[in-house]
Amino acid sequence: MNESVWKPRPLTATPDTSVHLERLADAGFEVRSTVAAGSFGVVYHAVERAVHRNVAIKLIDPRAIAAARGEYSQTEIDALAMLRHPHIVPLFSSGVFDDGVRYFVMPWIAGPTVRQRLQREERLPLLDALRYGAEIADALTALHTNGLVHRDVKPGNVMIDGRHAVLIDFGLVCHVHSEVLDDEAPPVVGTPAYMSPEQWHPGAAMDGRADLFGLGCLVYEMLTGVSPIEELRPEHDERSKHRWDDSNSAIIDADPYDTPSRPVMSMRMRRPDAPESLDRLLRRALRLDRDHRISSAAVFRDELEQIHATLVAEQNKPGWLRRHFG
Repeated sequence: MNESVWKPRPLTATPDTSVHLERLADAGFEVRSTVAAGSFGVVYHAVERAVHRNVAIKLIDPRAIAAARGEYSQTEIDALAMLRHPHIVPLFSSGVFDDGVRYFVMPWIAGPTVRQRLQREERLPLLDALRYGAEIADALTALHTNGLVHRDVKPGNVMIDGRHAVLIDFGLVCHVHSEVLDDEAPPVVGTPAYMSPEQWHPGAAMDGRADLFGLGCLVYEMLTGVSPIEELRPEHDERSKHRWDDSNSAIIDADPYDTPSRPVMSMRMRRPDAPESLDRLLRRALRLDRDHRISSAAVFRDELEQIHATLVAEQNKPGWLRRHFG
């Protein structure tokens, strides 16, 4: 088997999920393995018998989510049903079991996540990182155009399908909203190493710029093998002198081990082969004050593509284009 194909863990059904496995079997799905399992649900690799199609089936328990972070909504299902984009995992079908557990049926992607590639390779080739970054920026452009925010852009939520990147896991997706000042403020959710400063404040206004910070973290880590927030932890003089001057950014009075409270180190200290234009772009994406952050996912995408095209021309290599419909 090709080493780039991710190998799922063997299926081990627990008493809590065995009844759902039986119902999925009755619905025409042969579950092959457990892909992931957590507090809120489980993801299976299965075969849809009627059409001999490999699928991923995600089961979510709304009660577990409600106990941890507030009421579960239809937003994830609505987002996946609404969006048709080559770099967003599509939704084949969805439903609800009689005990309230929801399921989503999506295409099976055999390739690894970016996280798994990084674990194997430590950092990605420069052109791969630029290509994946541009494709996820294009996916976010579609998401933001529809008034939605992903809120969990990170290496584990980007899968590699052949040579292309696909954004997955819309469990934290929300609608763009203004600041909420009352007790109904949404709870803080996300993955700490990739959360924008505004995501740390319950009820803060939320828009696509939160995802641009996460995408900046993703591209930075693909290039260096280290998340930019991890770079904040060591305070050696050698690293401090390489930090970006981010005087326009708001400094948050918070624990730097938990939140992005100050500018990160220049990516080129770890990746000197990367062009300065890419370093400047990531600097804009990782601004702590979102009003000084890069303006949109489309701008982020276009600049990544331009840097990629310049490097390809310099290296006299074949070019690359994003997937398009039609």
